[in-house]
Amino acid sequence: MEMDVDYQRHQMHQALAEEQNTNTNRIVNVDSNDPEGFGFGHEATNFSEGDLEHLGRWISDAFAAGMHDEHFLMDPDYESDGDSEAGLPESLWFPFPHKEYYVAELILGHLHHMLSRVVYDNIRVGVSILNLILPHWDSMRRTRQKIRKLLDIHIMEHETVFNITCFSLSLKDILAHELANPYVVEHLEFYPHETNGKNIRALYHSAKWREHLGREYRVQMVPAGGKHYYIYEPVTLRNGRIVVPIFFYKHETVLRSKCVIPKFAKATNHNNSGSSQQSQGSIEFDFYIRSNIQYDSPDVLDIEVGQFDKIYSEIVCPRRLLDDGPSVYMMLIPHFFSEIGASRSSDPIVVPNPWRIRAKNKIIRHVPLTLYADDTSGNKSKRWNKHISFYLTLSGLPPEMTNMEYNCHFVTTSNVASPLELAEPVVSQLNQLSTKGAFGFDATLKEEVMFMCIPLDFLADSPMAAEFTNTPNPGKANNPCRMCHLQTNTVENRCTLEFIKAFFGQPQMPASRKWHQTISRCKTQKVVVRPFLLNGEGDGGGASSALLYYQITRPTKLSLASFNQVIGFCKGGVSLIEWY
Repeated sequence: MEMDVDYQRHQMHQALAEEQNTNTNRIVNVDSNDPEGFGFGHEATNFSEGDLEHLGRWISDAFAAGMHDEHFLMDPDYESDGDSEAGLPESLWFPFPHKEYYVAELILGHLHHMLSRVVYDNIRVGVSILNLILPHWDSMRRTRQKIRKLLDIHIMEHETVFNITCFSLSLKDILAHELANPYVVEHLEFYPHETNGKNIRALYHSAKWREHLGREYRVQMVPAGGKHYYIYEPVTLRNGRIVVPIFFYKHETVLRSKCVIPKFAKATNHNNSGSSQQSQGSIEFDFYIRSNIQYDSPDVLDIEVGQFDKIYSEIVCPRRLLDDGPSVYMMLIPHFFSEIGASRSSDPIVVPNPWRIRAKNKIIRHVPLTLYADDTSGNKSKRWNKHISFYLTLSGLPPEMTNMEYNCHFVTTSNVASPLELAEPVVSQLNQLSTKGAFGFDATLKEEVMFMCIPLDFLADSPMAAEFTNTPNPGKANNPCRMCHLQTNTVENRCTLEFIKAFFGQPQMPASRKWHQTISRCKTQKVVVRPFLLNGEGDGGGASSALLYYQITRPTKLSLASFNQVIGFCKGGVSLIEWY
């Protein structure tokens, strides 16, 4: 249908061009203060019906003259393919076919700065007087579609538990584009820095990234000397000593590692060796390291990565108990570490590192994120048309880069869904990227890499943070702190000296909250649904006196079926859902 409309416009343009003796570019001299002309802006202007008809014919001719602008702008040998980018010509204005498309794109704008179709058509008529033919609205729409397809950023659709459809941009696509952007990746840090408490100015100087991440989420590997060294894999130093890297970090632009020396013991019976290819009789040694090794533990060694020599699969044992020549070291030990002091329920540390298998011999880039959430509205009370939006920045960028607008990436927004509903697909993508990773192109290495992503921190104001933590607004709460048991019985007591001293931790900090207690309390909380008429006039048939209680006995969210069952009891809908 669209092709038929374009063809008809093309035929109309051809006929009009023949009538005008192929004079396609019309130059019209108009004096806005000339009463003999069109009379725009003149005090003596007095339109008659004939003048209006003449003006209407002039505007129609101007639209028709530029209706099928490809006749003016496209190269004769260029054949556009609407379904692919293969037809785009080689141009200095790539990905735009010509500079006129670029000018039109700047005029149209984006998001809340975008022009309407009527205003854009009026601008096209105006600039055509200056002998500049801008592309038609439909041409720009198709060009934008091609550029979006070229960028390959997918929009994720998600239905919340309250049957609200939300949309978000793919985090994998955003990060892949940032790695492929040479203007960004050259400033990006993939390893935390050790500053010894001095000159701390960026998030890659933070102790959380360097020391406090779990072993599954911290920096997994470093490339050096054409080899890939992973944490929790035995490596040899150049002096022949065997160590196990635990942490990777940078100190004064040099990659370093916190390592431990493993312990060996005579092999015992293994029922879960972790490898079906490893025979029970070949295991001669057990491999031990201490569990929960801290970054600043006195048992760790600080070693420069440049001192590493062989990876785990290259280590050779020169002699065995049997005189059958040298043997690969990993054939003599089980394919996992035994942790000293670990609980029975803890997972074993498998060798090789699972990330080595996932990476497929590619470099792994560690890309932490900083998430932002805020609510914006055009009115002060934010009672109407309030949009909750999520943004992210790359934690590896220096602060002067993260403060730039084009380094702050939009993720999702909604004026209907709650913050936790919007966060659900974002958290799902982060879980995938932090445990499985994804592949992208690194502009500095000029090769494909794997990148893993973790949320380093989450930033929000107090009301928004209270939404995510299921706690009252700290400014109005009797229990304002989410980390400790700072509390008071009444609002009036918040102004007392005792509360202020407890707030500043004098003489000591209040008792800390226990995470397992918070989880157990959430599981036993009740959801209260208050029926209310949709027109907002009173309760639904007096149903407010009979509130509906639902006990949450499982650590899962309220299912959509259960919620619809609750809705079925309400005559006019639901006005409020409260958690106690």
